[in-house]
Amino acid sequence: TANSTTGKILTVLISYSATYAYKYKSEEHGLEWEEEAKTMYIDILNRAYIEAYVLIGFYFADFYQFDREWIIGKIEEFVQLDDNKWNSFFLGGYIYGNRPSNKYVYSLFYPHYQRAVENSSSLELSQAHGLNRHLLTFYLWGLENLEEGGLFQSYLKNISPSLALDLIQWICANERDLNTISMEIRNKTFEKVLNLWTYLSDKYDNRNESEDLKVKMDLYRLIAFTPKLDLQYTKLLLRASSISDRHFFTRFLFKDLVRLKTEGEPFETAKYLAQILDSILLNPTTVFHYISPTNQSYIIDLVSFLFENGQQERACNLCEELAKHGHDFIRETYYKYMS
Repeated sequence: TANSTTGKILTVLISYSATYAYKYKSEEHGLEWEEEAKTMYIDILNRAYIEAYVLIGFYFADFYQFDREWIIGKIEEFVQLDDNKWNSFFLGGYIYGNRPSNKYVYSLFYPHYQRAVENSSSLELSQAHGLNRHLLTFYLWGLENLEEGGLFQSYLKNISPSLALDLIQWICANERDLNTISMEIRNKTFEKVLNLWTYLSDKYDNRNESEDLKVKMDLYRLIAFTPKLDLQYTKLLLRASSISDRHFFTRFLFKDLVRLKTEGEPFETAKYLAQILDSILLNPTTVFHYISPTNQSYIIDLVSFLFENGQQERACNLCEELAKHGHDFIRETYYKYMS
């Protein structure tokens, strides 16, 4: 839409307006929208060109700078738009073109988020991709929670499996920030992800359609947000890792289990780790699967940890079952601890 002739004209008009506003900024009035440009834009908007709605949303930050009162009025007014214009303004414009910014803007657009959530069951992935990012961010910031009837909880309750998978992808995108934030914020993030993980795991626990199973398996990726293995985290990991899948070893990596074996009390950690490794490695569908050299080294490390921390019987059984199915890389570890 923005690439249509009308869209290109309006984009140039917005660019000109922003340049003019900054060039002729005054101490008395600050940034101002040049009157002729404003009149032209409003005229096109009044003719109901869909591009005008898309670009108001997309360039919200610019409009907010040079005519705050006008754009706030439009945000309030546009809640009542018909579906086509509203989708263009909010989902196709604002959500697509803007990152979540702050509590004030969140509250300003809150009625639009409500409308999107009310229609979440019919949203396609292309529409909801950005919405997932916004709502997840507000949840991690503490502006949303998982209370029954709340905005985020209502959204999670109604979204399709494809949107749930996309949400998990957005959660995992936050992993790279874990080493750059304070320990306090990091622990709060772990807690929020745990609660969200539990909610999604419970939602899909008794569902067995192929799309639902994909969500259940993909939740294993949230192991990156696991600070240590305990009963609660192990339960969630077992739910995900017990599902048969022919691409199991390409989907489920072991590097985070290697990280987690060093967290907490070793004998307690080994007990939980043994359950997870049994679930992954002894799965009837996956025990025949090719295991990459990288994963082989991870498995050797993990099985050795079991031998050394009170789980000799479980470790021995793992070695025997893997070797029985042609995974000879584990034999040396077996003989090392069983000799």
